[in-house]
Amino acid sequence: MEALLFSVIIALLMVHGMDAVRAKEWKMFLILKDMQEERGYKLFTILHFIIYIVIFYAILRESYAIKVIIDVFLLFHALLHYSFRRHLHGNGFKTLFSKGIIYSMALLAAVHLGVILQ
Repeated sequence: MEALLFSVIIALLMVHGMDAVRAKEWKMFLILKDMQEERGYKLFTILHFIIYIVIFYAILRESYAIKVIIDVFLLFHALLHYSFRRHLHGNGFKTLFSKGIIYSMALLAAVHLGVILQ
């Protein structure tokens, strides 16, 4: 059950990554926002690639600590999205679909955290 729940969370995170590219989320980051679009997109994509490596490594190593860190990060991530919902550069996650991905990921991360901390 725990493995399935974590797999759903990771799948949602990857779908959110694709949605983030569509929404040009890099324009909301201090360092990336002033870059030319193509350069910002590439750096944003490379950063997600690194994040995915860490996640897959954690899954393959069955790392308890990394799973906890990912769950906590996703809770913080949802708070960031909520806080920046009216960002100057136009938060592109205004649709129910995008919000559903972000907040269901956080909800499931909270449930998963509860399961693995028992």
